[in-house]
Amino acid sequence: MKRFIIIGGCAAVTAFGVGTGYAVVSGQPPKPVTQTTTHIDGFELSDDATSAVQFSGNSEVFDAVVNGSGPARHVVRHLAGGSTIDYVYTPIQVRVERVYKGTAVKAGDVVTIRALGGATQTNKTVSELGPAPSSFTPGLRLALFTQPMVDAGDGLRALTPNFSFAYDAKGRQVRSLKTPAKVSSATVLRQRLARLR
Repeated sequence: MKRFIIIGGCAAVTAFGVGTGYAVVSGQPPKPVTQTTTHIDGFELSDDATSAVQFSGNSEVFDAVVNGSGPARHVVRHLAGGSTIDYVYTPIQVRVERVYKGTAVKAGDVVTIRALGGATQTNKTVSELGPAPSSFTPGLRLALFTQPMVDAGDGLRALTPNFSFAYDAKGRQVRSLKTPAKVSSATVLRQRLARLR
């Protein structure tokens, strides 16, 4: 008799059409897969449009449209001195429309941004520092203020947003993806963005 192992997630989707969250060995009862949850919090930036424009830590600032997201990725990096960075992020693909600051992206490029948070089979991250990955819905127009494009240690070069704002359907207002109640004039934001470089 052949024995095989299927570990939840993608394998289970392929085999059963649903993510089971169980490790299955034929002839044995299923065993729950342990998932470790990490919470990220710390110094939070003020998530209003004025603060975003003034923040000196923005390497790239651009407008983009969300294309979609990929599966969550688990990153573990061991730093000099013995500390470890261990978290999950969700890669979000966006098409760049207009660049206000930086040289790493150009209009028309499709680039990846890291939305902190998400879950793999064995790890889950909940971030208090920014919007949830589910906030980045396909078709959403955004103003993004990001850190430099780097490989976080998992082989994927991507941008991590400092601030993310969504334009309304008419392009008249922007709202913080982290705190949707914070709304600003899109016209005023664009005027301030036009002065960046």
